[in-house]
Amino acid sequence: MKNVLRVASVLAGIFLLVLIAPLRPAAALNVTDLPLNKTVEVRTSPQPLSEAVCPKKLWDRYGKSYGKKFYTGIYRLTVNPGEKYTLYGYFPPDGKYRNFYISGENPLTDYTYSYGNLQGVTAGFVFWFQQPSKWSCPAVTRRVNIRIAPQSEHRSIFIIAVSETPQEAFRIMLKSPADPDQDVEKSAIDPSCPPRTGQTWGQNWTTPIILRYDPSEKKEEKIKPVQPASPAGVTELPINRVAEVKTPPQPLAQAAAPKKLWDKYGKSYGKKFYTSIYRFAVAPGEKYTLYGYFPPDGKYRNFYVSGENPLTDYTYAYGNLQGVTTGFAFWFQQPSKWSCATVGRRVNIRIAPRSEHNSLYIIAVSETPQETFGIMLKGPADEDRDVEKSTLDPSCPARKGQTWGQNWTTPLLLRYDPSEKK
Repeated sequence: MKNVLRVASVLAGIFLLVLIAPLRPAAALNVTDLPLNKTVEVRTSPQPLSEAVCPKKLWDRYGKSYGKKFYTGIYRLTVNPGEKYTLYGYFPPDGKYRNFYISGENPLTDYTYSYGNLQGVTAGFVFWFQQPSKWSCPAVTRRVNIRIAPQSEHRSIFIIAVSETPQEAFRIMLKSPADPDQDVEKSAIDPSCPPRTGQTWGQNWTTPIILRYDPSEKKEEKIKPVQPASPAGVTELPINRVAEVKTPPQPLAQAAAPKKLWDKYGKSYGKKFYTSIYRFAVAPGEKYTLYGYFPPDGKYRNFYVSGENPLTDYTYAYGNLQGVTTGFAFWFQQPSKWSCATVGRRVNIRIAPRSEHNSLYIIAVSETPQETFGIMLKGPADEDRDVEKSTLDPSCPARKGQTWGQNWTTPLLLRYDPSEKK
């Protein structure tokens, strides 16, 4: 609570043009999910939350100091460990108390504890403790640059909105990519309230915030294993969750392989074609970020992305594709050896609007048996600019200075072949 955000900014008026998307307020004991890069209204509860009905952590950390005036709403944003974001708050300058806290922990548990030495990270902070004076503006803006600790255990930032009177509203936005640190610290015009020129309106939190479970929560593995597919079948994968994929213990021989699978993928491997097939359900016309996490041990692991079912016996020339592709190799070169558990790669892909189905196929391949790696399809996608220019692989910070992403601007067409019933 000691850290008071002071006022300042750049590009007067820029955020007056941001579309405001109101959300249904969260009930005191529920969480409402918020989108990135969109200004949304958050609101505190119509009734104060008493200690008797309040989760212990929420009361002990936030409610106790407000007592019978604890009006709150709980919100959540999904972020990526290792990334930097700019958090905006827009407050009516009417002198009423509105505030919010940022937490890397779920506030709705009954477990409070001392976590020990945080070793250069924080578990949360107050966004802005002082309230604005009265100004002849519709809003006063605050912003802060925050870093998400790479060693975070999950991907949720929690927002605890608080007021001392019922149903107080203000607006927030979490922006990615983040604004430059220098701009946040030194800008001298609040774009929501130009009369306040001369005061900085931003701050950099250089200490990363760690997103962590408490001991009462069941921890999910960073990479959640799924049952590997047999060469004759397909395993479904969920979106927005890192899954472990594994190639089989035996290579697939040409005699046992569907013709399309062998001709397009297996032929070049010969007797070293270890493969498993996976599938994501996607939406035509949408953009996604596909992540791969590879052990940097020099072994050959790779996967191909296909808009066609690889398990048919029909190979054909489809004619002019007219500005689309039907597949690509995610990453053909293997990583050098690094002192990291994992090296990450990512690619932004577009699904062609005229696609004929909604299945995105992943053909996992290795030259040795039972090789594993991680994969995740993320939607909404990361920003193109961030994917192309980010120089810090959050899975392997030692590789800082090398980009780890790519944009496939040619859309991927998901199509049937003539042997399949459309």
